[in-house]
Amino acid sequence: MRIATCSTKSTANKIKLIASIPLPPWQKAYHKMRLHTSCRPFFGTCTPCGSCAILEPKELAMITTIFLDLDDTLFSFQQAEQVALEETMRHYALPYSDEILALYSAGNDAQWKLLEQDKIQRSEIGYRRFDLLLTHLGSDLDREEVNHYYMERLSSRHFFLPGAEELLSALHGRYTLCLASNGTGWVQEGRLKNSGILPLLDQVFISEYLGANKPQLGFFDACFASLPGVKRSESLMLGDSLTSDMLGGKIAGMHTCWYNPNRLPLPTDGTVEYQIHRLPDLLPLLEKL
Repeated sequence: MRIATCSTKSTANKIKLIASIPLPPWQKAYHKMRLHTSCRPFFGTCTPCGSCAILEPKELAMITTIFLDLDDTLFSFQQAEQVALEETMRHYALPYSDEILALYSAGNDAQWKLLEQDKIQRSEIGYRRFDLLLTHLGSDLDREEVNHYYMERLSSRHFFLPGAEELLSALHGRYTLCLASNGTGWVQEGRLKNSGILPLLDQVFISEYLGANKPQLGFFDACFASLPGVKRSESLMLGDSLTSDMLGGKIAGMHTCWYNPNRLPLPTDGTVEYQIHRLPDLLPLLEKL
């Protein structure tokens, strides 16, 4: 018998962690455990001490490459959207309020979801989202003109989410870092250039230039075609979207990590392998893999 000891400050809480020999076929795997700090991962089963929770046995995930979503993962899209829309509405002497912002944002989100589902073309998004808003306001302004002005404002706006810059700096040089975005090419390029993070990224993948959108397999196939020698089994997709980032990563055969700052319920469809609530939490997670 192989014995390990889990000790707490109170000797009454000492337990025995027992593993039988021979080890099962997955002997190079281990039980990932959430234990108090004095407990250690080991091969085998645990006699519960009340503080230990064992997950299913899992192969060690050696991560060499990290794909990072941009909007609402590294950048706050809500802040950029708010500033760009307010400037646009003021420019065209249109009313602006929190209600107007919410109406536009809902319409914009709906168009991007339709794009993810391959139900509309990218070129339709701008017209459709402003048509919804301007029709509501009773305006006959040219939808494409208003959209272009808005996108110019958006391309010069970036607001880092807490911990984003520090995370990129900590990961740079240790992992191959790839940005993976569904955004419009020239808009995202402008925001990335202004942010100063391009030197920290090894590759930038924008769906408009790849001819496919997340979560489509074609998007990730195009990415890996530019990454010779990189294995999908050693790659992690980090993002906030369940429908594009997590589903896309799963379809592509990658590991997935959901950035879930609002602590939403974990989906049960198997698309999320890991989750974090704060960007700095990714570092200790990677150290355990």
